[in-house]
Amino acid sequence: YNKTTSYDLASQFSTLIDGQTVNAKVVYTPDKQTITVTVHDSETNTDVTIPTTIPTSFDGTTGGTVDITDGINKIKTYLTEHGYTVPDKIDIP
Repeated sequence: YNKTTSYDLASQFSTLIDGQTVNAKVVYTPDKQTITVTVHDSETNTDVTIPTTIPTSFDGTTGGTVDITDGINKIKTYLTEHGYTVPDKIDIP
């Protein structure tokens, strides 16, 4: 995770007497993130409805890794079984 944040702690502890020590603990909690996969039919210019039994939303956290391989494979299988041609690789905007 690459994020730089600076805090001005001097203003928080301006009443300290010389020689005093402050121990501070900073806890970072990554935010929840959701990946939502939608399928768009470029010929009809409409979104394809994927059955709710096939996962299209995947949860993770900021800076984390989410494995969506199984879900994508199930979506590809569904689309192929229903007459769609699924490209091997797509560009994600």
